[in-house]
Amino acid sequence: MPNELPGPALSRRACLGGLVAVAVALLPRRGRAAPLGGPPTGPGLDRAAHAALADPSGWTLHAAADARGVSVWKKTLPALGAVAWQGEKILDPGADPGRMMDRIADVAGHARMSDELAASVLISRGPGVAEYYQVIKAPALLPVSPRFWINAATDERALGGRPDHHRRAWSSLPLGSRPSVEAEILARFPGAVPLGFTHGSWETWPTEAGTRVRYRMVSDPGGSLPDGLASALAGRALPATILRFERAALGAG
Repeated sequence: MPNELPGPALSRRACLGGLVAVAVALLPRRGRAAPLGGPPTGPGLDRAAHAALADPSGWTLHAAADARGVSVWKKTLPALGAVAWQGEKILDPGADPGRMMDRIADVAGHARMSDELAASVLISRGPGVAEYYQVIKAPALLPVSPRFWINAATDERALGGRPDHHRRAWSSLPLGSRPSVEAEILARFPGAVPLGFTHGSWETWPTEAGTRVRYRMVSDPGGSLPDGLASALAGRALPATILRFERAALGAG
């Protein structure tokens, strides 16, 4: 989704910036504890990166909820030398969170949802875990190469027995850890550049106001793309990514 493409975005520039490219009843303000428990863990996930993303301290409001209901937060993760992004909204009452997570987990479906993705390929799947790779096209008007990433993802449903509480998380695998897959990517897309890293998560959970969704991500674009530009584009792409998967949850995408 990222992820994961940090999701299929609306423009090539935004999509590359989201590299990308992903939660609580109250937004996590500085010094306020998050009520949903600890960070995701699982095979292939970078525990330190996800712990830093789940830490409620340091998040500052970047953009208050707009007409579409998406709030955007950000914080710097010194250990990774990158800016992390977070988006939240209350889902439309007709949006089924299980369907939304199904669409996020449908790796092949990402390519059908986004013109920016050149490839989105499932490598392997087991109970609650998957590995996949994605390649994003070089954006128009920017002299950069296509980017690719190979991710491990975990899928958790009905956490704690709570209906509508689902979580999917991912981390990119270290370069060289899947040499045959990397060779396949480079054979199909000569000159493609690997992301430095990408980590993130999606989470939905029930609240009195309705089902809330939270999307978090942090990435290093790799290559020569300036980190500041990539981060700014990631922040701009985030609301569109959430809304796109919400539309899928409504059966409209």
